[in-house]
Amino acid sequence: MRVFFRRKKDSVETDQLSSERVPDVRAVGGRATGEKAVTGRDAAGNKKLGFRIRVAFLLSILAGASVFYLYTFTYRPVDVVVAARDIAPGAEITQADVAVKRVSAGDRHPEAYASPQQVVGKRAQEKIHRGMQVIVPQVEGSTAGLVGPGQTLLPLKNPVAPPLSTGDTVTVVAVMNEGPLVLGQAVVVSAPQSKPNEDRVVLLAVPEGDAPRMAYAAQAGKAVYLFTRH
Repeated sequence: MRVFFRRKKDSVETDQLSSERVPDVRAVGGRATGEKAVTGRDAAGNKKLGFRIRVAFLLSILAGASVFYLYTFTYRPVDVVVAARDIAPGAEITQADVAVKRVSAGDRHPEAYASPQQVVGKRAQEKIHRGMQVIVPQVEGSTAGLVGPGQTLLPLKNPVAPPLSTGDTVTVVAVMNEGPLVLGQAVVVSAPQSKPNEDRVVLLAVPEGDAPRMAYAAQAGKAVYLFTRH
């Protein structure tokens, strides 16, 4: 009995020693699996971070392009020729009659001259008021026969109108708070095609007596309509 007991005890001690020396495979495997999971999460996090950085970089480029476009087509300063004093109809334009003024691109009339040399020596087809931009239809040779005696030019910004051609006679109607107001008739001097993100300016030859009323209604009214004759 004594011998058997010792052997059993030795066996138990041997088993305990073996269990202490042999690592738990499940524990080791669990740690390895956990490390892989952590590594996978890190990789996914890095991918998300890289994607966000790329998106932020792209958005910054688009914002810069928008600012450049806005500056180039709206706020970029450009030169225009303006009347330094009133110029009478038929008078020869001299160097002293005009000056160069810097305005933003959005405020430049689409038919304004950029250099005095383009107008000096030519004759004014109508009265050009001091401080106004000198535009092509006001100078001889550009609108011959379209601006008659007793008429002046009136630019209208973004009127509601069908397709127009130079020489068309139109009826000008302004929509005021009180309702529609017929302002009179005018002759189309120029009607450029509409362009995206740009104002369309239609130039009309109107009677001098009607010009102030038409200009006020065009500015104060909700909209201006041009109706052509059929």
